[in-house]
Amino acid sequence: MSSFIQRRRILFANLMGISMIIITVTNLSVHKHVLETSLPPRLLVDGDWSLSSRKIPDTKQPQLFPSSQPPVRTRPPLPEEELPRLDPNMMDWDTIISYETPLKDHTVHWRKNVYRAWLDQNRTVDPPAMLVLTKFGWNQRNMWNGIVNIRSMRQRELLEGVLNHPWFHPLEWDMVEQKNQQPRPNVRYYVFLDLETCLDKNYPHYLNRTANLDQIGKRGRRGNMGNDEAIEKALMNPIMSLPQSRLIVFDCRGGKRSKEVESLYWTRDSNQNPHLVLASVSARSIDHMGMDMGLPPGACNKCISPFALSPSCHSENEQRPFLLTFVGNFRAETRQNLRKLHNGKDILIGEPHEIMKILGVSDEKEAFQIMATKSKFAAVPRGDNLFSYRFAEVTSCGAIPVVYADDWVFPFRPELVSPQDYAVVIGENNVADSVKILSEIKPEKQCQLRRRALEMYELYFKTGEGVIHGIIDSLEILQQQSNKTETK
Repeated sequence: MSSFIQRRRILFANLMGISMIIITVTNLSVHKHVLETSLPPRLLVDGDWSLSSRKIPDTKQPQLFPSSQPPVRTRPPLPEEELPRLDPNMMDWDTIISYETPLKDHTVHWRKNVYRAWLDQNRTVDPPAMLVLTKFGWNQRNMWNGIVNIRSMRQRELLEGVLNHPWFHPLEWDMVEQKNQQPRPNVRYYVFLDLETCLDKNYPHYLNRTANLDQIGKRGRRGNMGNDEAIEKALMNPIMSLPQSRLIVFDCRGGKRSKEVESLYWTRDSNQNPHLVLASVSARSIDHMGMDMGLPPGACNKCISPFALSPSCHSENEQRPFLLTFVGNFRAETRQNLRKLHNGKDILIGEPHEIMKILGVSDEKEAFQIMATKSKFAAVPRGDNLFSYRFAEVTSCGAIPVVYADDWVFPFRPELVSPQDYAVVIGENNVADSVKILSEIKPEKQCQLRRRALEMYELYFKTGEGVIHGIIDSLEILQQQSNKTETK
């Protein structure tokens, strides 16, 4: 077996140069295939693209966004045509390079059922914006060098959200950089780095850092170029010379900043560059400027099956006997104060083993899901970090999040949706007043908050694609408001 592997490695090394030529030709043919098989445009509404077009989940509940807010555009569902997921333990490089995608990184999921408007040669109207990806790391021309760069699973989800957005163009960055095309002056460019900046080591498996690294295709763990170097290099591309272009950078870390994240903030702050947008999961408003926004944390323990609310507000409240619940550790002072509210009846606050005993179950995840789906409100207190993974988790179960984290920047921009429309915010010094505050919220208001919270999860928190839509929709609303101001 060892001699077979050795011969295989020698053969692979000898054919590496030929393989790179074949890969290039394959990418061009795949791009041609995508253009020829693109579906007709279905995303226009009255000849206007407005916000980024996406499919709203098919639920029986009415959409709760007010009519004054620009709606999320819908399109008819397309037949699912999923690519096979790659086995993390796969060693067959030939399978990786045969993956049908125009990208250099063939280990990511390129959804063929997504209508990408920029790849449709028969489109009659151009989208107002374009998502593009740099070529410094995973997407660089040399695939072998790209696959040895480290990537977290959360960063992978966000990356696939970019690739599968209807406005993504896989070749624009390279064509402009190689001077085969000039930047399009009437298009808003949203640029994303193909490098690890997220650095979320606790998702999707809490406290299991090895399992949280992207290992598909035997991906390596080599560090990226510095974030400051990558940002400076990206800003030199002609695309970034346009005033409406934006470079969007993720920060998924909490607590003490690593040197990589510190360089990211330092570069942004020192440059005062209007092109940079920081989307961070655990930042205070003082750390944000310009068009920066919050980033939703991933849901490590979400309700597995799609959760449907009862059509009756009264029956929905009846099915949720617990007023307030929380399960987790109590290292932080805010959580210790929250624990004092536990009464063992309609308020359950405790560690996993305590909640499991109360509910009579032996599995920690099952205990959380049972408790959250029977809760009117679910506490989301800050822990070691300013943010908590419970935020997305409780919304997936239809509970109303109660956030105890002073000055935490909520996901996306408030112009997209106000946090008060789907969450309750209580100051860290007012934990003792929680029962009084929550009891005064009328059942009708609870139903409204609950439906909006679940809608936010389905639209924007559930997947990497949803997160990217939330970011782009936020920036598009800011652009619309700016246009209105300029016309006055």
